Amino acid sequence: PVETEANEEPLGKRITNERKLKAKEEKKRAKIESARERASNPEARGTSLAELAKNPDEGVRRLVALNKRTPEKTLATLEEDASRLVRGAVKKRRSADKKIKKVADKVRKENLEAKEKTKASKEKEEAKILSRMEKAINPETPMGELRKLANDPNTDVRRNVALNRRSAKTILEKLSKDKK
Repeated sequence: PVETEANEEPLGKRITNERKLKAKEEKKRAKIESARERASNPEARGTSLAELAKNPDEGVRRLVALNKRTPEKTLATLEEDASRLVRGAVKKRRSADKKIKKVADKVRKENLEAKEKTKASKEKEEAKILSRMEKAINPETPMGELRKLANDPNTDVRRNVALNRRSAKTILEKLSKDKK
């Protein structure tokens, strides 16, 4: 038999207890690591993140606060967290959200302005084409102007020149060879 002091456990029992304790700690560490991975997952569901926000590990709660998919209600709760690190993560996240929103608003505004500018430019060009089409069909348009319009890049303008009863034979011959 193994001799032990009165207060001391036998060596075999101590080793078994140490192994159990080590296994328990390893299991706890793995559980925390798994929770941290889920908390930092950009595809995580809001409900999962809300549940992870209750985790006793401040590292998990910090990652939940930084996750862009964390619901507002959960962020509001984490804003009151006992951990300064978690509250700081919420603040950082809110700051990033504001910056992203500001940039997104700026891009939206620029896109809208560009769209409006393109639309205005297109409308202006269409108005010019309509004006040339009206001149091309008008029997009062001088012959020199009809010659210029017979070379217009727009086929509708050239067609109206051909339809104008005052167009000269030479203009009509030229337009009859028009491939467009």
